[in-house]
Amino acid sequence: MREDGEYDKSEYKERVAEIEAGISNRQPSRSNESRIEQLDIEATITPNATNFISNLARIWFDLAPELKPRFQKLILPVGCFL
Repeated sequence: MREDGEYDKSEYKERVAEIEAGISNRQPSRSNESRIEQLDIEATITPNATNFISNLARIWFDLAPELKPRFQKLILPVGCFL
């Protein structure tokens, strides 16, 4: 519209500023996006981690004997402190 002469330079700049403001208001900021992702990750991991930790004994007893050393190293990477 600027090229067609419908807007002069100042009207064009005002219109562009309005459009850019509208766009920035509709798009979430990067910090909000990362916060939403963090909340989604926490909401997903927390119940799974709690379930895993709560069932360690059951998981241990259900494992095949050849997998127990790997599982133990996963849970206690530096070994037992007893």
